[in-house]
Amino acid sequence: MSKDVKPAVTRLYKDVPLLSQSLLVFTNEVALDESFNRQGCWTDPFTEVYLKDLIVGFAPSPIIVADLKKCAELCLEGSKEYEYFQKWIDKGYLWLAIDGNNRTVSIRKYLNNEIGIEQGEITIDGQAIEITKSNNSLKTHPAILKEYIDNHVMVVICEYTVSSRQAVSDLFLCVNGGIALREQEKRNAILCGMADEIRAMVAKYKDSLTTGKIYKNNIRYKLDELLAKLAVIYAYRPESGVSQTDLWDAYRDESTTYKAFIQKGKYNGRKLIDNACRLIKKYEDGCINPSSFINLFMALYAVEDNSREIKNEEEFYKWFKETENARLASMKILVTNKKGSHTYLSLRENSTSIDLTYRYEEICLDLKSCEYISIPIELDPTRLFTPTQRFKAWEKQKGICVLTNKVIPQSEINDITKWEADHKIAYSKGGKTDAENCQLVCKIANKQKGSGEYQIAA
Repeated sequence: MSKDVKPAVTRLYKDVPLLSQSLLVFTNEVALDESFNRQGCWTDPFTEVYLKDLIVGFAPSPIIVADLKKCAELCLEGSKEYEYFQKWIDKGYLWLAIDGNNRTVSIRKYLNNEIGIEQGEITIDGQAIEITKSNNSLKTHPAILKEYIDNHVMVVICEYTVSSRQAVSDLFLCVNGGIALREQEKRNAILCGMADEIRAMVAKYKDSLTTGKIYKNNIRYKLDELLAKLAVIYAYRPESGVSQTDLWDAYRDESTTYKAFIQKGKYNGRKLIDNACRLIKKYEDGCINPSSFINLFMALYAVEDNSREIKNEEEFYKWFKETENARLASMKILVTNKKGSHTYLSLRENSTSIDLTYRYEEICLDLKSCEYISIPIELDPTRLFTPTQRFKAWEKQKGICVLTNKVIPQSEINDITKWEADHKIAYSKGGKTDAENCQLVCKIANKQKGSGEYQIAA
């Protein structure tokens, strides 16, 4: 809650000398809210290029921040908005990064002589200066270069004053509107429980999973998106697949994915994803492809979904790696469509319903003979109804979806991208995979059924 009826937004531009003490202080007093922004991710060569461009006048973009004290002054003391800004002030920060975090980090490193400018020839006041390894840092610059920087090089800082945490997030998205932000970077800025949960999980495992075991880093929130995909798979089953639309839906307030992630009881998405991450952290001594990590999660999902328990985690993980390598090497054709014939390997790079369905089927087939779970899985591994069963359900429904009353064209009966064969009595509750227990339904509506947005049509 702010003092004004409408959030007040003001901005102030400042030119700050690069070599000034005030700029050095500034670079150490800028906070980073990782709920919508990201840690500096520039490599040293990129940083060196930027610093050279800054010195020669080819880096005009301002560093954009929010003035924390002024923002707090716009809010009612004791309100959530006031507490948000005040918590950063209490930690010793004066500004909050909106855009330019990489530049801020680069300048701080340069002023502290932790990194230099790009080597090569630069021209200052008509005089060529050769920058080498021996003179590219601030403390080793030639006197003429240092004098030029001291007298001419400025850093433009734009200070915004806004009255809410949401306004800060919106400002970040507006500032980056012209930059190719990844979808997950945009989702990460959403104020919702799902975003908080994924960030917490990433923070817990980032040091072990983004140092080579799955990714080499978490630039642009790759790990966040991967874990969000697992959350969607848990909520809607592997056969449903995961699209960008599904991921955006997961970040809605009280989404089905979020509810499945935090639900009370023995099982929930958070626990199973944590288990998958922990197995990689504890037992992976090399690296695992992100898609194989999804496959590991689906193996754990199948164990849980069939009310089984893993008897020996280490041996189970070894079993998974061995069988995963065998599945990847197999030339068995799993599905043929317009794009050609596909093996387990050729299906691993995407997360569509077709890709995940057939990968999950192969994993479940191998789980039937796994000796490291309490009782080997002997149930129908895919829970997929046959084309005949789907056709009989379509006939019984007179070609109408029981969830939406939409017409199901006969030509689309087996199109699993549009229509799902659903168990009337849930499989987990003993429902059989037979024609009597089959209903053909809209895939999108079936996903939303768990959230209460659709009810069975009368």
